[in-house]
Amino acid sequence: KKIMSGEQETQAGTAPAVNPEEEAILRFIEQVKENSPDVKQVEFISEPAITNNIVIQLVDALIANTHVTNVTLVNAKINSEGGKKIAELIQANKTITHMNLETNSIGGDGVEAIAKALEENTTLLELKLVNQNKVAGNAAERALAGIFAKNNTITKLTFTFKDATSRGTTDRGLVRNKEAARVRNRAK
Repeated sequence: KKIMSGEQETQAGTAPAVNPEEEAILRFIEQVKENSPDVKQVEFISEPAITNNIVIQLVDALIANTHVTNVTLVNAKINSEGGKKIAELIQANKTITHMNLETNSIGGDGVEAIAKALEENTTLLELKLVNQNKVAGNAAERALAGIFAKNNTITKLTFTFKDATSRGTTDRGLVRNKEAARVRNRAK
């Protein structure tokens, strides 16, 4: 008896076949989880084999990783649940300095969770969240703008603000943080 799983056909009682692209991604995630010093960046841009579930596995692997500094997950089908998981990563990881999450579907709940995590994060310098397929809403925009009351390290934040007050607060916070970074760099 054959069972159809998407486009893949398997025998009854056996595990569904994994496509080669997904298999390569899962091997890569295992390297990240093992904290391989050879892996310094994670970059998936419009990768068809990426799913929100794979992103969650990747984030779990990144949480304790001490070598990856750049994470790019552009058009990676990340939804609000994935955004909440990324918030856990932002809160826990102390080595990631640049994160690009452009062109996903992170809605208001995910953006708010990311904002809350950014309040305590001291290593992330750049976060790109522009071009989400879901509207975040005013509460999420205010939460993002509110990070600058506590966060003095993020110097680049891209996000499409609809609320002018949140945009203004964010712009002022970024200018303040960039100036603080310049002062820190001059002191070195």
